[in-house]
Amino acid sequence: MNLTGRPISIAYAVLLAGCAGFALRQTEGIMFGIGESPGAIGFAAGAFLSVTVLSTAALAIAALGSWTRWPVFSLIGIVSAVGILPTATFFFRQTMNATYWQYNGPWAATADILPFFLDIATVWLSWLRFRQLTRRVS
Repeated sequence: MNLTGRPISIAYAVLLAGCAGFALRQTEGIMFGIGESPGAIGFAAGAFLSVTVLSTAALAIAALGSWTRWPVFSLIGIVSAVGILPTATFFFRQTMNATYWQYNGPWAATADILPFFLDIATVWLSWLRFRQLTRRVS
């Protein structure tokens, strides 16, 4: 299967941009949680927020650079999607609570479940695309 063609490049760029958009939304949720927490926050919360912000920016860069078909942008996509994965997992786990569905409705819950699966798909497609692009170069 050719993962370097134009249709796959378009789908890959949209997938990376979607992950970046959802990661930005999750970053805002983390910042809200840190701001609402009583007392001082620990080092782990700041590190978690920093990794999420840097990975979000890297996903946006990877989405813009995915058109060039250079392997480095697929590698950036892998690393940044793995950086976002703990945040997506955290929001996915939080959404599985029954009271979340009751008070927020299915559309809001789906908006927090979807990023986890998009992130897994991004890691998978980035890895496959990176492998195919590096084979083609060497």
